[in-house]
Amino acid sequence: MSDLVKRLRDRPNDAPMESERLMDEAADRIEALEAALRQAREALTWYVEEDDVLEGDHWEKENAFWIEGKRNAESSIATINDLLKD
Repeated sequence: MSDLVKRLRDRPNDAPMESERLMDEAADRIEALEAALRQAREALTWYVEEDDVLEGDHWEKENAFWIEGKRNAESSIATINDLLKD
């Protein structure tokens, strides 16, 4: 659990100003994380689209390392899309 989440959950109920400040901080972090996820998605999408590793038949074994990387990138793109919902 991040420090911010811990502070949000452990805040005293009698501290509305602190809660508002923490919520603003959380919103700023969420915005930054969303921007970073979009940038990562863009880079991963480029990698998948530009990848020219041969697949199928005997290539599966020879290029297993690269094919696994491509599949991991595709999975990460799907996860990012689910998180961002855009």
